[in-house]
Amino acid sequence: CYHEFSKLISLILKHEEERVGYLSQQSKILLGARDEIENLPESQQEHPFDLALRTSLLAKEIESIYQNLCRDGEVRQYINKWVELSFCLPQKLHRKHFPNIIVEPELIYECLENLKPYHALLLLVDVSKLLESFS
Repeated sequence: CYHEFSKLISLILKHEEERVGYLSQQSKILLGARDEIENLPESQQEHPFDLALRTSLLAKEIESIYQNLCRDGEVRQYINKWVELSFCLPQKLHRKHFPNIIVEPELIYECLENLKPYHALLLLVDVSKLLESFS
């Protein structure tokens, strides 16, 4: 699950790098922040992550992604205000809605793989109307 998520993020970052040089730009910002901290006297230095979060959009996005995954088990946000990232951890969402039932992630994925398009159509129709339409 996390492997798929990391692949998705890498595809988005690659796309944005090719489109506008996003990763290169953010790398320069982060390296500049590190250098800025290193050049300050030790008494005035702050934690590098704090400065990164104030100066880098990518750092803010990564923090938001992490917080959302930990808290809710899902992420819906735009990277670089352009490409939508949408992802969920099914087992975490399942646990959120059914806290007394523990389901392994593999079982959830197996069920999702068995879903067919016509399953959604049947769920949208009232059962009695559906049965009437067959007679």
